[in-house]
Amino acid sequence: MSERIVILGAGYAGMLAALRASRRARGRAEMVLVNADDHFVERIRLHQHAMGESLRRWSIASLLAGTGVRFEHARVQRIDPERRIVALEGGALPYDRLVLALGSRTEVERTPGVREHAFTLDANEVHTRGATALAKAISQLAVTAGGERPHVVVCGGGLCGVEVVTELVERFPTIRASLVTASGVGTGMSPKGARYVRAALARRGIDVLENIPVRSVHDRVLEMGNGSRVGFDVCVWTGGFVVPPLARDAGLSVNERGQVFVDACLRSVSHPRIYAAGDMAMQSDPPGAPLYMSCKAACPMGLRVGDNVAAAALGREERPFAFISSGLPISLGRADGVLDTRRNDGTLRNLPVTGRLGAWVKEAITGSVITLFQAERWFSGLGSARPVDSSRALPTRTPKQLSA
Repeated sequence: MSERIVILGAGYAGMLAALRASRRARGRAEMVLVNADDHFVERIRLHQHAMGESLRRWSIASLLAGTGVRFEHARVQRIDPERRIVALEGGALPYDRLVLALGSRTEVERTPGVREHAFTLDANEVHTRGATALAKAISQLAVTAGGERPHVVVCGGGLCGVEVVTELVERFPTIRASLVTASGVGTGMSPKGARYVRAALARRGIDVLENIPVRSVHDRVLEMGNGSRVGFDVCVWTGGFVVPPLARDAGLSVNERGQVFVDACLRSVSHPRIYAAGDMAMQSDPPGAPLYMSCKAACPMGLRVGDNVAAAALGREERPFAFISSGLPISLGRADGVLDTRRNDGTLRNLPVTGRLGAWVKEAITGSVITLFQAERWFSGLGSARPVDSSRALPTRTPKQLSA
Protein backbone atom coordinates (compact mmCIF):
# COMPACT_ATOMS: atom_id res chain seq x y z
CA MET A 1 0.00 0.00 0.00
CA SER A 2 1.36 3.43 -0.91
CA GLU A 3 2.03 5.95 1.82
CA ARG A 4 -0.20 8.86 2.70
CA ILE A 5 1.52 12.24 3.10
CA VAL A 6 -0.51 14.86 4.95
CA ILE A 7 0.46 18.54 4.81
CA LEU A 8 -1.08 20.84 7.42
CA GLY A 9 -1.34 24.45 6.29
CA ALA A 10 -1.69 25.98 2.83
CA GLY A 11 0.51 29.03 3.21
CA TYR A 12 3.71 29.59 1.27
CA ALA A 13 5.55 26.58 2.71
CA GLY A 14 2.56 24.23 2.77
CA MET A 15 1.41 24.93 -0.78
CA LEU A 16 4.89 24.44 -2.18
CA ALA A 17 5.48 21.30 -0.10
CA ALA A 18 2.27 19.75 -1.46
CA LEU A 19 2.95 20.72 -5.06
CA ARG A 20 6.59 19.60 -4.99
CA ALA A 21 5.83 16.32 -3.18
CA SER A 22 3.15 15.53 -5.75
CA ARG A 23 5.58 16.34 -8.54
CA ARG A 24 8.28 14.05 -7.08
CA ALA A 25 5.99 11.16 -6.14
CA ARG A 26 4.18 11.16 -9.51
CA GLY A 27 1.19 9.19 -8.27
CA ARG A 28 3.11 6.72 -6.10
CA ALA A 29 2.01 8.30 -2.83
CA GLU A 30 -1.24 9.89 -1.68
CA MET A 31 -1.11 13.64 -0.95
CA VAL A 32 -3.59 15.42 1.31
CA LEU A 33 -3.41 19.16 2.02
CA VAL A 34 -5.42 20.46 5.00
CA ASN A 35 -6.25 24.13 5.56
CA ALA A 36 -8.80 26.09 7.60
CA ASP A 37 -9.50 28.53 4.74
CA ASP A 38 -10.42 27.51 1.20
CA HIS A 39 -8.39 30.37 -0.31
CA PHE A 40 -4.66 30.98 -0.29
CA VAL A 41 -3.78 34.11 1.68
CA GLU A 42 -1.01 36.28 0.23
CA ARG A 43 0.28 37.19 3.65
CA ILE A 44 3.02 39.46 2.36
CA ARG A 45 0.29 41.64 0.82
CA LEU A 46 -1.87 41.91 3.94
CA HIS A 47 -0.47 45.36 4.77
CA GLN A 48 -1.92 46.48 1.41
CA HIS A 49 -5.25 44.82 2.17
CA ALA A 50 -5.30 46.48 5.60
CA MET A 51 -5.10 49.85 3.87
CA GLY A 52 -8.15 49.09 1.71
CA GLU A 53 -6.59 47.56 -1.40
CA SER A 54 -8.63 44.78 -2.96
CA LEU A 55 -6.49 41.69 -3.41
CA ARG A 56 -7.16 38.80 -5.74
CA ARG A 57 -8.47 35.67 -4.02
CA TRP A 58 -6.78 32.43 -5.03
CA SER A 59 -8.84 29.27 -4.59
CA ILE A 60 -6.68 26.50 -3.13
CA ALA A 61 -8.58 23.91 -5.14
CA SER A 62 -7.78 25.75 -8.37
CA LEU A 63 -4.09 26.05 -7.43
CA LEU A 64 -4.00 22.26 -6.89
CA ALA A 65 -6.10 21.29 -9.93
CA GLY A 66 -4.62 18.45 -11.94
CA THR A 67 -1.89 17.59 -9.41
CA GLY A 68 -3.55 14.69 -7.60
CA VAL A 69 -3.31 16.50 -4.26
CA ARG A 70 -6.55 16.14 -2.30
CA PHE A 71 -7.64 19.28 -0.47
CA GLU A 72 -9.42 19.02 2.88
CA HIS A 73 -11.07 22.26 3.98
CA ALA A 74 -10.93 21.73 7.74
CA ARG A 75 -9.43 23.09 10.94
CA VAL A 76 -6.82 21.00 12.74
CA GLN A 77 -7.57 20.30 16.40
CA ARG A 78 -4.64 18.16 17.48
CA ILE A 79 -1.99 15.68 16.40
CA ASP A 80 -1.40 12.16 17.77
CA PRO A 81 2.16 11.23 16.69
CA GLU A 82 2.07 7.82 18.34
CA ARG A 83 -0.97 6.69 16.38
CA ARG A 84 -0.12 8.86 13.34
CA ILE A 85 -3.49 10.58 13.28
CA VAL A 86 -4.51 14.22 12.83
CA ALA A 87 -7.76 15.20 14.54
CA LEU A 88 -9.86 17.54 12.42
CA GLU A 89 -13.13 19.29 13.22
CA GLY A 90 -15.07 16.76 11.16
CA GLY A 91 -13.12 13.57 11.71
CA ALA A 92 -9.70 11.97 11.93
CA LEU A 93 -7.07 11.76 9.23
CA PRO A 94 -4.43 9.00 9.45
CA TYR A 95 -1.00 9.66 7.96
CA ASP A 96 2.25 7.90 7.22
CA ARG A 97 4.27 11.11 7.05
CA LEU A 98 3.22 14.54 8.22
CA VAL A 99 4.32 18.07 7.27
CA LEU A 100 3.64 20.93 9.71
CA ALA A 101 3.36 24.22 7.80
CA LEU A 102 0.68 26.10 9.73
CA GLY A 103 2.57 29.38 9.75
CA SER A 104 2.38 31.93 12.55
CA ARG A 105 0.17 34.69 13.89
CA THR A 106 0.76 37.97 15.65
CA GLU A 107 1.61 37.64 19.35
CA VAL A 108 -1.31 39.31 21.14
CA GLU A 109 -1.11 37.73 24.59
CA ARG A 110 2.20 38.94 26.03
CA THR A 111 1.33 42.65 26.32
CA PRO A 112 -1.88 43.40 28.26
CA GLY A 113 -4.68 44.92 26.21
CA VAL A 114 -3.37 44.09 22.73
CA ARG A 115 -6.04 41.50 21.97
CA GLU A 116 -8.84 43.82 23.10
CA HIS A 117 -7.70 47.20 21.81
CA ALA A 118 -5.29 46.70 18.88
CA PHE A 119 -5.64 45.48 15.30
CA THR A 120 -3.18 43.13 13.60
CA LEU A 121 -2.25 42.20 10.03
CA ASP A 122 -3.45 38.63 10.51
CA ALA A 123 -5.96 37.08 8.15
CA ASN A 124 -9.52 37.07 9.46
CA GLU A 125 -9.64 33.36 10.31
CA VAL A 126 -6.74 33.89 12.72
CA HIS A 127 -7.90 37.01 14.57
CA THR A 128 -11.23 38.88 14.48
CA ARG A 129 -9.36 42.20 14.72
CA GLY A 130 -7.21 41.34 11.72
CA ALA A 131 -6.44 43.00 8.39
CA THR A 132 -10.01 43.25 7.08
CA ALA A 133 -11.32 44.77 10.32
CA LEU A 134 -8.36 47.17 10.32
CA ALA A 135 -9.17 48.33 6.80
CA LYS A 136 -12.74 49.10 7.86
CA ALA A 137 -11.62 50.97 10.99
CA ILE A 138 -9.16 53.16 9.10
CA SER A 139 -11.65 53.95 6.34
CA GLN A 140 -14.01 55.35 8.97
CA LEU A 141 -11.48 57.80 10.39
CA ALA A 142 -12.06 61.43 9.49
CA VAL A 143 -10.66 64.85 10.27
CA THR A 144 -12.68 66.47 13.06
CA ALA A 145 -14.64 69.69 12.64
CA GLY A 146 -11.86 71.47 14.51
CA GLY A 147 -9.29 70.29 11.99
CA GLU A 148 -7.67 67.68 14.24
CA ARG A 149 -6.24 64.80 12.22
CA PRO A 150 -7.00 61.23 13.32
CA HIS A 151 -4.01 59.43 14.83
CA VAL A 152 -2.95 55.87 13.98
CA VAL A 153 -0.12 54.34 15.99
CA VAL A 154 1.78 51.31 14.66
CA CYS A 155 3.58 49.28 17.33
CA GLY A 156 6.62 47.37 16.10
CA GLY A 157 9.55 48.72 14.13
CA GLY A 158 10.34 45.63 12.11
CA LEU A 159 9.55 44.94 8.47
CA CYS A 160 5.77 44.64 9.02
CA GLY A 161 5.52 47.85 11.05
CA VAL A 162 7.52 49.89 8.56
CA GLU A 163 5.53 48.57 5.60
CA VAL A 164 2.13 49.23 7.14
CA VAL A 165 2.92 52.75 8.41
CA THR A 166 4.36 53.90 5.08
CA GLU A 167 1.44 52.35 3.18
CA LEU A 168 -0.93 54.10 5.58
CA VAL A 169 0.33 57.65 5.06
CA GLU A 170 0.54 57.18 1.30
CA ARG A 171 -3.10 56.09 1.01
CA PHE A 172 -4.49 58.36 3.75
CA PRO A 173 -2.50 61.62 3.80
CA THR A 174 -4.92 63.26 6.27
CA ILE A 175 -4.04 60.71 8.95
CA ARG A 176 -1.28 61.40 11.46
CA ALA A 177 0.87 58.31 11.94
CA SER A 178 3.35 57.23 14.61
CA LEU A 179 5.70 54.25 14.71
CA VAL A 180 6.50 52.93 18.19
CA THR A 181 9.22 50.34 18.73
CA ALA A 182 10.93 48.77 21.74
CA SER A 183 14.20 48.68 19.78
CA GLY A 184 15.49 50.86 16.96
CA VAL A 185 14.07 51.26 13.46
CA GLY A 186 16.12 49.27 10.98
CA THR A 187 17.59 46.88 13.55
CA GLY A 188 19.19 44.01 11.64
CA MET A 189 19.52 46.03 8.43
CA SER A 190 22.71 47.35 6.87
CA PRO A 191 23.70 50.90 7.93
CA LYS A 192 22.77 52.33 4.53
CA GLY A 193 19.52 50.39 4.39
CA ALA A 194 18.52 51.53 7.89
CA ARG A 195 19.37 55.15 7.08
CA TYR A 196 17.22 55.02 3.95
CA VAL A 197 14.24 53.66 5.92
CA ARG A 198 14.64 56.33 8.60
CA ALA A 199 14.79 59.04 5.93
CA ALA A 200 11.69 57.62 4.23
CA LEU A 201 9.77 57.80 7.52
CA ALA A 202 10.90 61.38 8.10
CA ARG A 203 9.95 62.47 4.55
CA ARG A 204 6.44 61.19 5.14
CA GLY A 205 6.07 63.05 8.44
CA ILE A 206 5.81 59.85 10.51
CA ASP A 207 6.59 60.33 14.20
CA VAL A 208 9.03 57.67 15.46
CA LEU A 209 9.29 56.67 19.13
CA GLU A 210 12.25 54.33 19.50
CA ASN A 211 13.66 52.21 22.31
CA ILE A 212 10.52 52.52 24.43
CA PRO A 213 8.50 49.31 25.03
CA VAL A 214 4.72 49.39 25.29
CA ARG A 215 3.69 48.34 28.80
CA SER A 216 -0.02 47.96 28.03
CA VAL A 217 -2.73 48.97 25.55
CA HIS A 218 -5.97 50.58 26.71
CA ASP A 219 -8.95 52.09 24.96
CA ARG A 220 -7.38 54.79 22.74
CA VAL A 221 -4.15 55.06 24.75
CA LEU A 222 -0.79 53.29 25.07
CA GLU A 223 0.94 53.11 28.41
CA MET A 224 4.66 53.21 27.71
CA GLY A 225 7.51 51.63 29.61
CA ASN A 226 8.91 55.04 30.61
CA GLY A 227 5.61 56.08 32.19
CA SER A 228 4.40 58.27 29.32
CA ARG A 229 1.08 57.81 27.53
CA VAL A 230 0.36 57.96 23.80
CA GLY A 231 -3.19 58.55 22.59
CA PHE A 232 -4.53 57.06 19.36
CA ASP A 233 -7.66 56.54 17.32
CA VAL A 234 -6.48 53.20 15.88
CA CYS A 235 -3.63 50.99 17.12
CA VAL A 236 -1.93 48.45 14.82
CA TRP A 237 0.17 45.79 16.57
CA THR A 238 3.05 44.15 14.66
CA GLY A 239 5.18 43.24 17.66
CA GLY A 240 6.33 39.69 16.97
CA PHE A 241 4.87 36.32 15.99
CA VAL A 242 4.06 32.96 17.56
CA VAL A 243 3.16 29.61 15.99
CA PRO A 244 0.19 27.36 16.83
CA PRO A 245 0.68 25.19 19.95
CA LEU A 246 -0.10 21.94 18.11
CA ALA A 247 3.50 20.71 17.98
CA ARG A 248 4.17 21.48 21.65
CA ASP A 249 0.88 19.88 22.69
CA ALA A 250 1.77 16.76 20.69
CA GLY A 251 5.07 16.34 22.55
CA LEU A 252 7.44 17.38 19.75
CA SER A 253 10.70 19.07 20.62
CA VAL A 254 10.07 22.82 20.24
CA ASN A 255 11.62 26.15 21.21
CA GLU A 256 10.08 28.86 23.39
CA ARG A 257 7.96 30.11 20.45
CA GLY A 258 6.59 26.64 19.74
CA GLN A 259 8.68 26.18 16.57
CA VAL A 260 9.67 22.60 15.82
CA PHE A 261 13.36 21.78 16.13
CA VAL A 262 14.29 20.10 12.84
CA ASP A 263 17.40 18.38 11.52
CA ALA A 264 19.26 19.22 8.30
CA CYS A 265 16.54 17.48 6.25
CA LEU A 266 13.75 19.42 8.05
CA ARG A 267 12.55 16.38 10.03
CA SER A 268 11.51 16.78 13.65
CA VAL A 269 14.48 15.86 15.84
CA SER A 270 12.11 14.01 18.18
CA HIS A 271 9.64 12.52 15.66
CA PRO A 272 11.39 11.86 12.31
CA ARG A 273 8.18 10.98 10.44
CA ILE A 274 7.05 14.56 11.03
CA TYR A 275 8.54 17.43 9.02
CA ALA A 276 8.20 21.16 9.54
CA ALA A 277 8.61 24.09 7.17
CA GLY A 278 8.14 27.84 7.14
CA ASP A 279 7.51 29.72 10.37
CA MET A 280 6.91 26.47 12.27
CA ALA A 281 10.44 25.16 11.71
CA MET A 282 13.70 26.00 13.45
CA GLN A 283 17.09 24.53 12.67
CA SER A 284 19.17 24.76 15.83
CA ASP A 285 22.40 24.87 13.79
CA PRO A 286 21.47 25.96 10.24
CA PRO A 287 24.10 25.03 7.61
CA GLY A 288 23.29 28.12 5.53
CA ALA A 289 22.12 31.62 6.37
CA PRO A 290 20.21 32.07 9.65
CA LEU A 291 16.49 31.32 9.34
CA TYR A 292 13.88 33.94 10.16
CA MET A 293 10.10 33.97 9.93
CA SER A 294 9.41 35.14 6.38
CA CYS A 295 8.00 34.18 3.01
CA LYS A 296 11.58 34.29 1.73
CA ALA A 297 12.56 31.41 4.02
CA ALA A 298 9.22 29.58 3.82
CA CYS A 299 9.26 29.06 0.03
CA PRO A 300 12.57 27.21 -0.29
CA MET A 301 11.84 25.26 2.88
CA GLY A 302 8.50 24.14 1.45
CA LEU A 303 10.17 22.96 -1.74
CA ARG A 304 12.84 21.00 0.12
CA VAL A 305 10.32 19.43 2.49
CA GLY A 306 8.28 18.39 -0.53
CA ASP A 307 11.38 16.80 -2.06
CA ASN A 308 12.30 15.01 1.15
CA VAL A 309 8.92 13.73 2.27
CA ALA A 310 8.33 12.27 -1.20
CA ALA A 311 11.82 10.75 -1.22
CA ALA A 312 11.20 9.14 2.18
CA ALA A 313 7.85 7.73 1.05
CA LEU A 314 9.54 6.18 -2.00
CA GLY A 315 12.56 4.87 -0.10
CA ARG A 316 15.00 7.37 -1.59
CA GLU A 317 17.71 9.50 -0.04
CA GLU A 318 16.72 12.83 1.52
CA ARG A 319 18.79 15.98 1.06
CA PRO A 320 19.74 18.65 3.61
CA PHE A 321 18.38 22.18 3.45
CA ALA A 322 20.60 25.26 3.54
CA PHE A 323 18.91 28.66 3.41
CA ILE A 324 20.44 31.14 0.97
CA SER A 325 19.57 34.77 1.71
CA SER A 326 20.31 37.19 -1.13
CA GLY A 327 18.45 40.13 0.37
CA LEU A 328 15.52 41.43 2.38
CA PRO A 329 12.93 43.43 0.39
CA ILE A 330 10.81 46.08 2.13
CA SER A 331 8.09 48.19 0.53
CA LEU A 332 7.70 51.83 1.58
CA GLY A 333 4.40 52.44 -0.18
CA ARG A 334 3.75 51.57 -3.80
CA ALA A 335 6.57 53.59 -5.40
CA ASP A 336 9.40 53.30 -2.90
CA GLY A 337 11.26 50.43 -1.31
CA VAL A 338 14.52 48.89 -0.15
CA LEU A 339 16.22 45.63 -1.04
CA ASP A 340 18.83 45.18 1.69
CA THR A 341 21.22 42.89 -0.14
CA ARG A 342 23.04 40.07 1.62
CA ARG A 343 25.65 37.46 0.90
CA ASN A 344 24.55 33.84 0.61
CA ASP A 345 25.44 33.23 4.25
CA GLY A 346 23.11 36.02 5.36
CA THR A 347 25.74 38.67 6.19
CA LEU A 348 24.96 42.21 5.07
CA ARG A 349 26.57 43.80 2.00
CA ASN A 350 25.64 47.42 2.88
CA LEU A 351 24.67 47.93 -0.78
CA PRO A 352 20.89 48.43 -0.68
CA VAL A 353 18.74 48.84 -3.77
CA THR A 354 16.40 51.75 -3.04
CA GLY A 355 13.66 53.98 -4.44
CA ARG A 356 11.47 52.97 -7.35
CA LEU A 357 13.84 50.15 -8.27
CA GLY A 358 13.62 48.83 -4.72
CA ALA A 359 9.81 48.94 -4.93
CA TRP A 360 9.88 47.15 -8.30
CA VAL A 361 12.11 44.40 -6.91
CA LYS A 362 9.81 43.90 -3.91
CA GLU A 363 6.73 43.68 -6.14
CA ALA A 364 8.50 41.29 -8.53
CA ILE A 365 9.44 39.00 -5.64
CA THR A 366 5.92 39.17 -4.18
CA GLY A 367 4.29 38.39 -7.51
CA SER A 368 6.66 35.54 -8.31
CA VAL A 369 5.18 33.31 -5.61
CA ILE A 370 1.94 32.60 -7.48
CA THR A 371 3.98 32.03 -10.64
CA LEU A 372 6.06 29.48 -8.71
CA PHE A 373 2.87 27.73 -7.57
CA GLN A 374 1.64 27.56 -11.14
CA ALA A 375 4.97 26.23 -12.43
CA GLU A 376 5.04 23.49 -9.78
CA ARG A 377 1.43 22.65 -10.54
CA TRP A 378 2.17 22.39 -14.26
CA PHE A 379 5.16 20.10 -13.75
CA SER A 380 3.26 18.06 -11.15
CA GLY A 381 0.31 17.62 -13.49
CA LEU A 382 2.50 16.06 -16.16
CA GLY A 383 2.74 12.80 -14.29
CA SER A 384 0.87 12.73 -11.01
CA ALA A 385 -2.71 13.77 -11.66
CA ARG A 386 -4.19 10.51 -10.38
CA PRO A 387 -5.07 10.28 -6.67
CA VAL A 388 -3.85 7.18 -4.84
CA ASP A 389 -5.79 4.76 -2.65
CA SER A 390 -9.02 6.69 -2.15
CA SER A 391 -10.24 3.83 0.07
CA ARG A 392 -8.35 5.51 2.93
CA ALA A 393 -10.56 8.60 2.79
CA LEU A 394 -11.58 10.48 5.93
CA PRO A 395 -13.35 10.75 8.25
CA THR A 396 -12.39 7.49 9.96
CA ARG A 397 -13.13 8.41 13.58
CA THR A 398 -14.29 11.52 15.33
CA PRO A 399 -11.82 13.56 17.41
CA LYS A 400 -13.62 12.41 20.58
CA GLN A 401 -13.00 8.79 19.63
CA LEU A 402 -9.27 9.49 19.33
CA SER A 403 -8.94 9.88 23.07
CA ALA A 404 -10.73 6.61 23.78
